[in-house]
Amino acid sequence: MRLCRSLDQVVRLFWQREAEVTGIAGVVQATGVSRSSLYATFGGKAQLQAAALDRYLERQSRPVLDALVTNTHATASGDAPQIREILDRHHDAPRAAMRAARTPASSRRAGP
Repeated sequence: MRLCRSLDQVVRLFWQREAEVTGIAGVVQATGVSRSSLYATFGGKAQLQAAALDRYLERQSRPVLDALVTNTHATASGDAPQIREILDRHHDAPRAAMRAARTPASSRRAGP
């Protein structure tokens, strides 16, 4: 149970400070879990970040999306063009963020 609470704390920490700039020392301080326990459980920061992302999706994103899809189909049978357009607009930003997250930082351009 402590691991679940700690992982929830890591999700909040990564959300507030950004995972890329948050070090293991910050995770240790926020959770009270020792560095050795974190490494023994997760293996490293990348694995901890993946576990936190999975936890976020499981607890936050999936329930909202499931409810949205269920309610949309129940109220409009998913065939209303206006609803489809709203959902498409809503999902454009997360899709772009997911694509960006899958692109290695070294291949991203810093700007024009």
